[in-house]
Amino acid sequence: MIITKIFYFILIIISILFYFLYIGDLSLYLMIFIISLPVLLGIIILIAKFKIKFDISAASPTSVKNEKCKFTLSIKNKTIFPFSNSLIKIEYKNKLSGIKNYMDIYVPIHPLTEEKLNFYLSSDYCGILNIKIQSVKIYDFIKLFSCKIKPNINTDIYILPNIDFDNISHISKVLNDDNNDIYSKIKSGDDPSEIFELKSYIPGDKINRIHWNLSFKRNKFITKYYSQPVNSSIIVVLDLIKINSIYSIDTAIELFYNISAQMIKNQITFEICYFNPQSQEIEFINISDIDTLIEITILLMNNFIVDYNYSIINDIGKACINKSELFFITNKYENNYNIIKLFDNNYSTEKSLIFVSDTFSKSKFKYLENLTIAEIPAGKFNENIEKILNDKG
Repeated sequence: MIITKIFYFILIIISILFYFLYIGDLSLYLMIFIISLPVLLGIIILIAKFKIKFDISAASPTSVKNEKCKFTLSIKNKTIFPFSNSLIKIEYKNKLSGIKNYMDIYVPIHPLTEEKLNFYLSSDYCGILNIKIQSVKIYDFIKLFSCKIKPNINTDIYILPNIDFDNISHISKVLNDDNNDIYSKIKSGDDPSEIFELKSYIPGDKINRIHWNLSFKRNKFITKYYSQPVNSSIIVVLDLIKINSIYSIDTAIELFYNISAQMIKNQITFEICYFNPQSQEIEFINISDIDTLIEITILLMNNFIVDYNYSIINDIGKACINKSELFFITNKYENNYNIIKLFDNNYSTEKSLIFVSDTFSKSKFKYLENLTIAEIPAGKFNENIEKILNDKG
């Protein structure tokens, strides 16, 4: 633009000299036009600053890590003036890492129209992907002047972990726990080892619960209703914190999400326990379907603790009461045998204590009575999830 202004200034001088050398209407009109054009362009640019509106939206509120997310940039020009040159600077970042990235979009703006421009972004990590129109720079027809607009418009999209059910075949240990041999006589549940009741098939019943042998004998579909072990329940406890590196929290989220998804796949209702920094209380939420899991994952992403002082471990006894199995997932690794002792002695709950950290060089598993201690290096989710779910040493 500086070069353009220099050339135009030279052009003005030439037009003035041309007028003095060749006195006449043509040289006068030419000089007036060349001198007044910048004023006209400046007025048009000033109008554009207030009359052109921008917006940005995501095609979906959620997406999966490493997959392309579709975004739509809307440009509404209420003026009669077209602009062949405009620079839109997009800022995007994962809120869990805070690292900012930028993308420049060059696009013409047509008069009296609303145009939509689609573009795609992806995230290598779970979390909240924030996309913001940082600034818009509009140039006049000859790039003599420009105006900068700061719309301050942004949108968020939640990046969820990917689930690969084909690589993991988890059957919860609760379903085969020999200690849970007392079953409810008044409430059906999810344990296939005990049938609570047999009924005629009703539309909506799960296909995998049809008693095929009995259905063939009776020539009609019969549905099995399983019993609920009286002492059986599972809880997943999360103790996650925002730290400088996004790697450990990303791996911890993936572990939590896949452990939960596997139990949902196997029709196991379980409970989530986490600390809500807004209410300053431990909260418990029942999970029975994937939609609820997505909602809870989004809730957790919005409530990660920044304060290092609090740890839900101090109140872990509340989570263990009347639970048959516990998964404790944290990215706040503490090499403290008192914590392990607390877990080891706390009730008869079967516990999996899962530490995720950037400092671990390789995975380590230690098996004690009713307690599994897993040290998982950040970024090593795929090679450890099946071992966490299936292996007890």
